[in-house]
Amino acid sequence: MSGINRTVFMGIKAFLIVALFMGQASGQGIPWEDLGSHLKAEEMLSGEKLNLCDCPDDLEMGEPQRGVIQWIENTFYSWDEYDLVGEDGVTELCILMRQPVEKRLTRDEALILLSASNLWKRHLPGPLDDAEVLPPDDPRLDGKPREMFRHDELEDPDQEKVFPDNDDRTRVTNTESFPFNATTYMTMDFPQGRFRGSGALVSPHTVLTCGHNVFDLEEEEWSSEVTVAPGQYQLTNGGSVSRPFGTRNAVNVATFSAYLNSNPNTNQRFDHDIGAAFIENPFGQVTTYYPLEFAYGGQQGSTVNALGYPGDVQGSGSFAQWLSTGQVLNMLNRQIIHNLYVSPGNSGGPLYTFNPTTGSRRIVAIVTWQGTSTTGSTRLVSQNRATIEDWVAWTPEVSQPPLAPNTTSATNVGMTGFTANWNTSDGATGYRLDISTSSTFGSFISGHNNLDVGNTTSRQISGLSSGTTYYYRVRAYNSNGTSGNSGTISVTTASPEPPNNNFPGQTISGASGQMEGTTLGATRQPGEPEHWSGSTAGSVWYTWTAPSSGAVTFETCEVATYDTATAVYTGSSVGELTLIARDADGCDFRSRVTFNVQGGTTYRIAMSGFEDQTGTFRLDWELGETIPEPPNNNFPGQTISGASGQMDGTTLGSTRQPGEPEHWSDSTAGSVWYTWTAPSSGEVTFETCEVASYDTATAVYTGSSVGELTLIARDADECNFRSRVTFTAQAGSTYRIAMSGYEDKTGTFRLDWFMPNLPTPTPSQPNSNMFILTGSSGQQ
Repeated sequence: MSGINRTVFMGIKAFLIVALFMGQASGQGIPWEDLGSHLKAEEMLSGEKLNLCDCPDDLEMGEPQRGVIQWIENTFYSWDEYDLVGEDGVTELCILMRQPVEKRLTRDEALILLSASNLWKRHLPGPLDDAEVLPPDDPRLDGKPREMFRHDELEDPDQEKVFPDNDDRTRVTNTESFPFNATTYMTMDFPQGRFRGSGALVSPHTVLTCGHNVFDLEEEEWSSEVTVAPGQYQLTNGGSVSRPFGTRNAVNVATFSAYLNSNPNTNQRFDHDIGAAFIENPFGQVTTYYPLEFAYGGQQGSTVNALGYPGDVQGSGSFAQWLSTGQVLNMLNRQIIHNLYVSPGNSGGPLYTFNPTTGSRRIVAIVTWQGTSTTGSTRLVSQNRATIEDWVAWTPEVSQPPLAPNTTSATNVGMTGFTANWNTSDGATGYRLDISTSSTFGSFISGHNNLDVGNTTSRQISGLSSGTTYYYRVRAYNSNGTSGNSGTISVTTASPEPPNNNFPGQTISGASGQMEGTTLGATRQPGEPEHWSGSTAGSVWYTWTAPSSGAVTFETCEVATYDTATAVYTGSSVGELTLIARDADGCDFRSRVTFNVQGGTTYRIAMSGFEDQTGTFRLDWELGETIPEPPNNNFPGQTISGASGQMDGTTLGSTRQPGEPEHWSDSTAGSVWYTWTAPSSGEVTFETCEVASYDTATAVYTGSSVGELTLIARDADECNFRSRVTFTAQAGSTYRIAMSGYEDKTGTFRLDWFMPNLPTPTPSQPNSNMFILTGSSGQQ
């Protein structure tokens, strides 16, 4: 249970959900009687629009229409809202405050409270001192998106699917204002691994989330470590990740006893799936916290919103905050069924309402489950209000252990060791260090489990294995106890340089063969080209002289531990090479290149990796018969005609002519040519969508020579990595169609073309060689 207060944890384990370090607000906030004087005139809401009234003395204190709790300006507030219908039939709102004082509010007092609740937005107090920018592969982002509970049995069997047909979620890119800054990215460590989810800051010390983010019902296991990062954003999938307010580790977690006792195979778990995580050190630059509304009375069709961190938006590599908006479909006793587009990773995020008149945003439920046609959230209801009030009001004890230190990157990284580093933590008298080869610290390096390193901020580590990734974390301690874990830092020890690291590398020979190799520890030489676009991985070299002319294949398809990239050149030095062929995914993320060779010519084979990947491989090669040059290899190529048609072709064995343009950005693949003259004016499409054995690229030009061409249109992935170009042709104009490949791909294809809006021709006299075109498109 590293990072979680064990005494309180055991209390939770015994299903005693109590006020954790319970206490009223510290009293350091604005006193209730002074709250109004701190509001600007323009921040006051319209009392007339709210239909407020004095809360009558004879009000029968039954169940309120709504209950609200909110942390406002360092003070915990709790109040009840009653809708009173007067003799004239007009509904008016009166408020009974419960905390910090019990008071029946007058109309003016209620207006002050609601204005503070809805519009209390302090400016950020200067630069974001705790801001972090992480690469997308940073271990602090690790974690499979926490699966949402499947809840198909709640749905009407006759209910049609109501999810949007298209993913309508909106990426949030400015998270420094409410409510985005109060929505949190979370990671949770369980024995099965690390997971990610969402949550909401509801006080300086409390993050509200779902129960299954902190306790696994099926495995009956608590999360051993929870990290929280409010307002995390990412501008593009796969790009850097920004944490404007930094990160905190939870010191405790909680959920309802009813959730702990529920059967994971029944609907009961969906009724109580709410939890909380508690932090000691607040995010000081987050100044507005979500209000919580209990017993929300929304009707079918009411609009609700969800913020969170789903992992499946626009493909993989998303660590961004996304907004989804939809409607309530049904209100159950403890659940809201809706049609919001939410998915794994959203678990624990807020489901909130927005009132455009008042600016009020209130959490009414926690996103917890999805079904085949709808999604749903666990409601905040009056029965769970007291426990959640305890959670929101939690503050740390006066005498506390030091806060977790901030770890920093390792230095002095060598083949057998490195220096672990961290920053000081106020009040710490010493630090304890963990080192593991597991990002979840399921095991430890001998002698480095809770190692007391004294009152220092670095430690030299030795005796490690080369080419191995290690993880370290630190805890601070003093006489009051030990902090939670710091963030985790990963560091990979250096690998020994391979013997064929530098050009011209190792000599290989023969018409066929195989050679085992590694790029672990490989480096790049000055002037060495990129062997794959954007890759900075090191490389190793092989030199092979063709024993005879033919077509040779070099591949790593059979054996490779990583995503390889293979590039072949001719040339006598690393700075003067001519690229012949290259590939990074010819066989399921491994590489294969095939090209014609001349007997006696020497070729240089560079083995590298996609992006920054390295590992071991086996290079296989085999020399076969020469691939013949296609008959339409050279400009102007083969003449085709007609308003529609199709032509089988191949780029295998094709080459590029002097002065020939790139048909796709950075592509060095060979090409073949077709010449087509438009029989009439109108839109025409050329495509390989139906038949192609490789990732095609199609480019269309006008011009009379290969060195003087004007580009009309080009494409490489319009139809699932195949190509389609559409443009407006002019009758009698001649167009040059170049068929090539994305990057260095070659293969076979079928070129289809058609003019869908061409009028059906009417022959002036019978002609057995003519045919009638029908339909909006087709093939002939």
